[in-house]
Amino acid sequence: MTFHHVSVALILIAGTGFVLASCDTNADSSRPTEVTFEGVTYAVIGQAELDVSDDGLEVGNIGSSGNDGVRVTPDMPIEVADIRTMPVHIPDNGRWGMQVFGETSSGRTALATVFNEAVSAKEHDILFDFAPEMNVSLMIIEYYLGGLLQHSAEVPLDGAGNRSSRAAVAGRGSGGPTSVHVICINGELIVATDYDGDAPFTGCAGELLTNVPGSKEPVCADFIRARPITEMAFPEATSVEITARTLPQFTITDGSIEHP
Repeated sequence: MTFHHVSVALILIAGTGFVLASCDTNADSSRPTEVTFEGVTYAVIGQAELDVSDDGLEVGNIGSSGNDGVRVTPDMPIEVADIRTMPVHIPDNGRWGMQVFGETSSGRTALATVFNEAVSAKEHDILFDFAPEMNVSLMIIEYYLGGLLQHSAEVPLDGAGNRSSRAAVAGRGSGGPTSVHVICINGELIVATDYDGDAPFTGCAGELLTNVPGSKEPVCADFIRARPITEMAFPEATSVEITARTLPQFTITDGSIEHP
């Protein structure tokens, strides 16, 4: 498989179909709380509002809590998921990304996380994290361009098993991310994000990342993924959530889910 498009495939191209669910009493009763878009059903999280336009599935009315967005909960465990969007521009204090959930001894748990989080009005950090329960003390972060590996680094997650969650920084960029991914391979949950843009002023056809672990120079990449190192097998992934903070909206353009 090519890592730019990974076989993690949640691909939602402009099509339509509304499924109306029970309405939040605080929400506009004319807006659906679930939308089935090209075969994938997205449920509202928090105060988000959904609308299908010519561009795709628009997720709007996003506030500052970080808990507004959509959830996908299929009937079967998730082996592969890929959600693609129009470029998501991260404003100051903004954040956008995905968490993958499953059941642990603690109950429903965010097993793996990939976030793009603002450090200023122009730049954001790419963050990866794994649940402390999975005892991940080390992750391998890989950077691809056009499917070719450009750089890799081992990054520690201190205090695995008893830490308060603190995501590891994989680099800093200024472009808009265009997707989030997860794939389950041999009991590991690998999460990723990518950039389909073209930055002619930097000479990089993806994203020119600074603050990259293990590299003294910026790294040009269009696909960044994190693989956890642990002796524990991850439980089944049962849902994914794509959430944002302080964004006007984000627009899903395509996606798909695969099962074991």
